[in-house]
Amino acid sequence: MVQARDYLEMPEVMSYVVDPELKHFRYEDLKAICEVITLCINPDHSVRPSMRELCTMLESKIDTTINLELKASSLAWAELALSS
Repeated sequence: MVQARDYLEMPEVMSYVVDPELKHFRYEDLKAICEVITLCINPDHSVRPSMRELCTMLESKIDTTINLELKASSLAWAELALSS
């Protein structure tokens, strides 16, 4: 788990955890997800956040609005439809 934590905290390689088929993502969102993963893999079980805390963290840090680039791209809409 130490290797995973180190990998998730290295900004220059963080994007390698993203599926290459996913064409549209924000680096800030990825960073927030990596921060949450880092909390979840803490070796000390007593300091890991609850699911409620995790949801709150993700909801407050990740932008779920549709940006202009996605609105203009029919391919992006198809990608979103397939993923849901």
